[in-house]
Amino acid sequence: DAHSEAAELIAAFSGSGEFGTVAFGTEGGLFDAAGIATVVCGPGSMDQGHKPDEFVSLEQLNGCDEMLQRMLLSISR
Repeated sequence: DAHSEAAELIAAFSGSGEFGTVAFGTEGGLFDAAGIATVVCGPGSMDQGHKPDEFVSLEQLNGCDEMLQRMLLSISR
């Protein structure tokens, strides 16, 4: 749910409100089935992921690092 508290937190930390679905499995569905709001996020694009020669650009890694820093600063307050 793009309007869940978890989604809103990730949107605030990442600076992006873009949400979608992916064509691969995670444990997120198990948490969701247990009533735990779940957001799977991370660097990279599925255009390059889970295929031969997959990669994550440095720009995407830096953006993820910035998001994690904002998250840690928020949690530590």
